Amino acid sequence: MRPDASGPLGDGSATIPAASLRVLAAWADTFAAPTPTGRWLGGEPGPDGTIGMPRYEGSAEIRRFVAEMTGTGLVRPIDWMAWAATPGAQRLIRDPAEIAHATHDELIALLTTIIRGERFSDGEIAAAYERGTLLAIAERARALLGTEPGQPSGSPSTSPRHGAAPSETRGDGA
Repeated sequence: MRPDASGPLGDGSATIPAASLRVLAAWADTFAAPTPTGRWLGGEPGPDGTIGMPRYEGSAEIRRFVAEMTGTGLVRPIDWMAWAATPGAQRLIRDPAEIAHATHDELIALLTTIIRGERFSDGEIAAAYERGTLLAIAERARALLGTEPGQPSGSPSTSPRHGAAPSETRGDGA
């Protein structure tokens, strides 16, 4: 585990079940392609001159993603706001390339932060998609499963670069 990787889930030893990783990894192809994330509504003056508060309405695809992440247990009751303020979290949030080395704990915390953050900041999920964060998370899940792009998620890869020992594929350095 990286030195600053422990966090909201305890000692940094969480392991995401393979079934949940497969659900997450299956989103890689969707997030690699142009994906409508939703639209902004409101904010225009009405007939009486009042202005309704603008809000972001996620697309059906994004709502399905949120439901699947919640349903698979990848969104957890953690102190995501405290985690998001840590240097390790900020690195993952700001630079999707860093997610390629994320631990299971960090993937859970990052997904929870993005999805719960939508409740406080409309458009948070869309911004994560536009930054490439959602794609990087799904690709990390795929890597943890040992699958190649274009292969069905959960199918073992025959590529030598994915021939890591089981302890190397956990993502927590154990």
